Amino acid sequence: MKTLLLFSASLFSAVVAYTQKIDSSYYEAPPAVVPYLKPITVEAGRYYYGNKKLSAGGAGFVLEVPFAELNDTDVNKRFTNYKTARVVGQVMAFLPLIYFISRSSRGFTPNEFWTIYGLSIGGSIGSDLIGKAQLRKGIERYNLRVERNKIGLSTQPLPNQSVAFGLGFSRSF
Repeated sequence: MKTLLLFSASLFSAVVAYTQKIDSSYYEAPPAVVPYLKPITVEAGRYYYGNKKLSAGGAGFVLEVPFAELNDTDVNKRFTNYKTARVVGQVMAFLPLIYFISRSSRGFTPNEFWTIYGLSIGGSIGSDLIGKAQLRKGIERYNLRVERNKIGLSTQPLPNQSVAFGLGFSRSF
């Protein structure tokens, strides 16, 4: 009887532990570094993957593939925040048009229109800045996850045909 009770208690606790949702963010190992990924750089509003210019110009949506390949939760969250801010900015740009269409039959007040117009421009620019800041943070995190550091013996040729030896630290992608 004692054995049956101990067995049923252990079986019950195993079933509860199996079915209980555990917050795995504390126990999750960091994703492995993918060796073939290259760093992302931003120069004059254009994105470069390694040394290749990405085709979409200033839109950060071309970075979705390298971000997804890295599969880092923080990078993916930052990219999702970027996309959300872009959509909010685009919707805010249409507020004056929506106001104009909805108020055309009931009477149009120019002061209200210009107020909504100014707020929509400010909101659109603000959400674009927030989205770009999120994308920059995602790129920084991506580059930190992709880089590889090396420590070792360094040799440097000198002009007089001799070699200088020393301890070296190399940070590469």
